[in-house]
Amino acid sequence: MMLYEQGEDDAAERAAATLLRKDPEFVDARALLAAIRWGKGDAAGSETAWAEICEGVRPAGATTNVGRLVQDAGLALGISKYAPRAGGQEFCRMYSSMDAVKNRWPVRSQAAYRQFLARS
Repeated sequence: MMLYEQGEDDAAERAAATLLRKDPEFVDARALLAAIRWGKGDAAGSETAWAEICEGVRPAGATTNVGRLVQDAGLALGISKYAPRAGGQEFCRMYSSMDAVKNRWPVRSQAAYRQFLARS
């Protein structure tokens, strides 16, 4: 957010995307990414980020037999890393208003998010 506040929009977008690769469930970063992309005129990119808030992000599926075995064992044991992600609609409702970021985000980030929410 600091990069965005300083007017470094491209660097802020890259930083948010990097954070999301490390933690796909970091909803604030996803919301900021939607706002940054909307502000840059990337409607499709911002809607993709928003859809990932509302629909949740599924963990990548295993691509090998050993990976599938580990994933299935994790699901059987209830290990959260392998469980389907819940809360997408809850986050969608929560982040559908400025209340989700109010008093937590800096001024420019809030303004960009407000514009994103007013898109429709």
